[in-house]
Amino acid sequence: MKIKANKVISTKKHRKMKKIALIIAAITLTLGSSAQIENLYSKDSTVCLNGVYAGALNLVNFDLDTLKASTFTDFRVGAKGTWSATSWLRMSAFTVYARSNEGDAFMNMVSLNLHTRNEVFNLEVGKIPTSATEIRPIPLSSDGQFETWVQALIPGITPGAKVSYAFNPKNKKDKLVFGVFSRDNQIEYSGRIVMGKMNLFTNYSVSDKKTTSGISYNHKRFYALALYQGSDTINGDKVAAVFTNFKVLPRQKIDVFLNGGYSLKNKDIPHLEIGMVKNFEMPYLKGVIGIIYDHHLKAIKSCLMVGLGPK
Repeated sequence: MKIKANKVISTKKHRKMKKIALIIAAITLTLGSSAQIENLYSKDSTVCLNGVYAGALNLVNFDLDTLKASTFTDFRVGAKGTWSATSWLRMSAFTVYARSNEGDAFMNMVSLNLHTRNEVFNLEVGKIPTSATEIRPIPLSSDGQFETWVQALIPGITPGAKVSYAFNPKNKKDKLVFGVFSRDNQIEYSGRIVMGKMNLFTNYSVSDKKTTSGISYNHKRFYALALYQGSDTINGDKVAAVFTNFKVLPRQKIDVFLNGGYSLKNKDIPHLEIGMVKNFEMPYLKGVIGIIYDHHLKAIKSCLMVGLGPK
């Protein structure tokens, strides 16, 4: 009787996963056939659909010790929109639904942005990215779905408020950002300075006395993110981490990357990946295919990710 019950449960789970996969596939095909949905405006031009994203990620791990294989699959769909209510008030929101081997996940953001007409000064409130979180790729993108371990060390979206000031009205990318947030019913402080292609950031969480500070640099052929994360609690760890991506063959869109960290407390390597990936694009779709060596798992990974929407 137990065997039959397990078969019934397994069959139900299989059917449920199959239905979800078919729904996501239908959404992807529908959006793809109608054109890439990105930066579409309402008739009065006050509402912009910034993007619709649908993606699938599959990782197969080949254990070098046991020669066994395991898989990780992640399906993700979502959308982002912006309402420019006035010349000084803007509302933005996105929602993402993800289903993987680890279960369901929901990610969302909503913000109100008060700004001067030239947007030199901005005040943003809501459930928003902290000043440091802006270093991470948005979850509603292929980069967000393929986010690295090092990027994920930076704290994510949480309720709060932040202000930003652009040093040059003609170049609003160079700016100073500072915010105060709430996480786990405790205050969190976050700051960032943007100077050209370089970002300096820091984030301090009162709840676990954790500091996350680092620097990122984005060149045409090279991207690097280096950070330190440490906690002052008794059981807290201290980690130095680096993520680098180098476009070795730009025309062929082939990259090599290193993604890992070193525990200063435990004197070990909690995570280390070295990989080579091929980025590809086709009508309405873009993706990544490649091979990765995971030092911590002692495994070779094959990866394939295909997405519709923002990179």
